[in-house]
Amino acid sequence: MTNQVKDLFQSIQKDTGTVINQDWKNRVVRIYGNEASRESAKRAINKFLEDSIASNIHPWEIKLRGPEKPRGLMKALFKRFGVDLKGLQDIPGVQKIHVEFRNHALKIQSSDEVRETINRYVEECSETLPKESSLLPSEGRTQLTCGICLCDVDDTTDLYRLACCGHSYDKSCVIQQLKSAEFPLKCATEDCEELLVWKDLQNLLSEKERKKLAISALDEYVKKNRDIVKYCPTADCGMVYRVSTEGRRFTCCACLAEICTACQMQWHNGLTCAMFKSGKQVEGRLEDWMMKDPSNRKICRKCKTPIEKNGGCNHMICSACKSHMCWLCMEVFPTGDQFFNHQGHCQRM
Repeated sequence: MTNQVKDLFQSIQKDTGTVINQDWKNRVVRIYGNEASRESAKRAINKFLEDSIASNIHPWEIKLRGPEKPRGLMKALFKRFGVDLKGLQDIPGVQKIHVEFRNHALKIQSSDEVRETINRYVEECSETLPKESSLLPSEGRTQLTCGICLCDVDDTTDLYRLACCGHSYDKSCVIQQLKSAEFPLKCATEDCEELLVWKDLQNLLSEKERKKLAISALDEYVKKNRDIVKYCPTADCGMVYRVSTEGRRFTCCACLAEICTACQMQWHNGLTCAMFKSGKQVEGRLEDWMMKDPSNRKICRKCKTPIEKNGGCNHMICSACKSHMCWLCMEVFPTGDQFFNHQGHCQRM
């Protein structure tokens, strides 16, 4: 989520008195508050989305490798603008910047005005770098080159060779590639398609960073295989389950929710997915009917049967369970006499 969207949600929450929860795993935004406030927040979010679509933001790219580009340009950009190029990401008008390490390119979504600014920054970084490498290999010795920044690397602590293929890198460059979580994780050296192995992750990342990378890899897999696996629908639950056509019960070991693996709804023991869905639709229509006349339509507290009052006194008898009740406070009594004894003391009178 970009800083622009974070600021937008904070502003909408403050203006509408709502709480907005972003469940990005399930691609859902939940809004909490009274009905009027929720509708106001929903309108504000929809307006932002409509304005974004109507704006002049469009995708484009910058190649960081080529005849006119100096070696080390990608590294220079990271040094100037920080991890994940946050300094560029925070420019107003920038929607997204994605680094493609293997193709040595920046994939950008922004307005035309910002495009000029970013191109100027890239040109400024280019001008600080030598057009030709000043590091020439010694006689009889092949100079090692980083597969990402294309700079020469010496056989020092800055050098790292991938365990999967042996290609050389500046250690800071390959660490940045791993942290960017561009999947699949492959060697970025031209014409090499070797996948990075776990040993490389152990050598280059901390345990916390490896865990974060694993979560990102899982998220990427779920996004690309929605017909095979899905996230547990509980908000902020990171567990996944395998989708099936026969509808098995999945019990989440994290939040204990029970999900049908066919229709992705709560487990409906003894009912087919179609029967359960039909029941939910009936339940929705009943709620709509109740809300149209809430003062004359209520639910029996004992058996949960809907009751409609079309006249008479406040002594009601449920047609389903035959309980006597006070229509004002909905307290239930076994006999009519007990209701009449209560009537003079009802707090709703």
